[in-house]
Amino acid sequence: MPVLEISIIPVGTDQASFSSYLTQAQDIFERRGLSYQVTPMSTMVEGKFDDLMSVASEVHQLPFQAGVNRVITNMTIDERRDKEMNMSSMVEAVKNPK
Repeated sequence: MPVLEISIIPVGTDQASFSSYLTQAQDIFERRGLSYQVTPMSTMVEGKFDDLMSVASEVHQLPFQAGVNRVITNMTIDERRDKEMNMSSMVEAVKNPK
């Protein structure tokens, strides 16, 4: 299953924190039934490719909906087709290499 790493950076706001956008994004992930994991610098989400693209677009819009005029979104997608993978198996492969 593809894994998306995404970080949304609102630019030009009057506060340094943007955790409220992350809280809203979590609500979207949960509403869509997607597994996700928040990290200190980004959020990891797993799901079907089209679902990941759609949810990325939706969370990218969150700061604009709050009045922000510029948003930088960084995304990385990891998708394997030779074997099954998910966030847990990826972490396990690092912790316990064969």
